[in-house]
Amino acid sequence: MINKAQGLGLSLITKLAGSDVLDQLKLRKFFEKSLYQGSKAGFRALSQTQKAFKPKQIPQQRLPQQKKNLFDLSLTEEQQMTSDAMSQFAQEVLLGLAHDADQAGQFPESLWQYVEDLGLNYYALPETLGGVAAEQNIVSNLLIAEKLAEGDFSLTAGLLSTFSVINAITRWGSTEVQSMYLPCFAEDSDITATFAVQEATPAFNPYILKTKASLENNQYF
Repeated sequence: MINKAQGLGLSLITKLAGSDVLDQLKLRKFFEKSLYQGSKAGFRALSQTQKAFKPKQIPQQRLPQQKKNLFDLSLTEEQQMTSDAMSQFAQEVLLGLAHDADQAGQFPESLWQYVEDLGLNYYALPETLGGVAAEQNIVSNLLIAEKLAEGDFSLTAGLLSTFSVINAITRWGSTEVQSMYLPCFAEDSDITATFAVQEATPAFNPYILKTKASLENNQYF
């Protein structure tokens, strides 16, 4: 099992090592370090064929609380590297796409590739599923969002939609929900998800929802 996990991790590192994006943004050293840490638990190879969510029984995932006994505003080395990398990506990529995306009222399709190239979703996935998240670290998550938003807030919300869903499922999802979704997010980077809570009235209670979706011809309405 250990050899298999290491092999899967190395296969993903090899794949990302060939990406020109890392060299263009001067992020190779940062992401190689992140991938190395994640490969200790064994990255799962990305599947390009299976898109449907199918239950895969896994133990319930709960990240432990961040291990900090004292109030400390200083960033760790990893947090500082993350901040610098995301800030650079925001300035060199997001900022240049923001105006045209706003005018078109549409999320640029090209940005989805960056989610895979930069491995954003792996920051939310627990190590046991091939991610790099070892504990609940709200500060690290906020740093990623804050630095990306320097380029454009709306595009950042789109980039981190799946990231946010994975965080929520890991923190609050039941064993059944986690078994249904988390392995799929780990195995297929093309899957995207987001939150949608809306009622046809103002000031509604999000814990007592009445609006329902109906499945017709493989689409929800």
